[in-house]
Amino acid sequence: MRYPEELYRKADEVLQSRRMLAAWILDKHKDTVQKQHSDIYRLYEELQLNGAVLGPLLITCNPVEIAQQIAKQESRKERLAEALAAAGLPLDYLQLQPACPLCRDLGYCRESEFATARRCQCRQEILNQLAYDWLSTHSQVRDCSFEDFDLKYYEGDNARWMAKVLESCKRYAEGFTPQSPDLLFRGPTGLGKTHLSLAIAAQVVSTGRLVLYASAGTLLDRLADDRFGKAANPEYKEIAYGCELLIIDDLGAEFGNSFTQAAVYNLVNIRRIEHRPTIINTNLTFKEIEQRYGQRVLSRLANDYQVIVFEGKDIRYQKRAGELSARKEKV
Repeated sequence: MRYPEELYRKADEVLQSRRMLAAWILDKHKDTVQKQHSDIYRLYEELQLNGAVLGPLLITCNPVEIAQQIAKQESRKERLAEALAAAGLPLDYLQLQPACPLCRDLGYCRESEFATARRCQCRQEILNQLAYDWLSTHSQVRDCSFEDFDLKYYEGDNARWMAKVLESCKRYAEGFTPQSPDLLFRGPTGLGKTHLSLAIAAQVVSTGRLVLYASAGTLLDRLADDRFGKAANPEYKEIAYGCELLIIDDLGAEFGNSFTQAAVYNLVNIRRIEHRPTIINTNLTFKEIEQRYGQRVLSRLANDYQVIVFEGKDIRYQKRAGELSARKEKV
């Protein structure tokens, strides 16, 4: 699955910034050496000049002359290293020092001269962070982690059940693969469905996978815009259908019509066929799902999804009641 083009552009910008920084640091080092250690700078220039001469010799394939020049070059390197050490400077002080020594901040590297270029780990790490930031702009993922899921808001059997739900979600996130099951989080509002789905998203996106989180209303509006030629972001449909994990929040809260019924079925069905896991959060009962989206969607969700029921009392209401009580006590 490709990332949005915006993320590739930003990753290239990060790598370019790293290359520019490394070049700027090298220029500063050369300037310092030229001013304070002119003898070292002359050795450095001599080394650079003869390195340029050596290149054409390699093309002429004169083995004797090439061997002589290489030996001289090695001698110059030794002398430069000794001079730098004597001046208390690092041996690589006059060398370009990229952030990534493997690809030299180009983003791609080869295992051998004739091997196919592959994405360097450093570029993948940049994309991972950008993907997380991208997810954060579309959700509250930074505020939702497994560690922040507080079981104190559940009581008795509900607390014991929700502790199992929490552990199940942790295992799902840690072992996520394209073969992971689809999940349907069902239950009344305010019980932590969004929180745990975003905690899963944060864990999955940190492994370099593309995750899309969207409320059902936003997702279906974007797909409708694409269907009727009004799409501001043509990539959105591709991402919705092709991302490695799709999270649809609050299914049933969107404005319903014949398009949304068909769009929900197509999305659920195609992602299921292509083994692209989906997590759906909803307050609807199975009967309400059938009434709103039809038998085909109900069949997919009830039979093909792993259903996790959330139980307890509205946490948002509990927090609000606690705040009001605390204010009264202060008064």
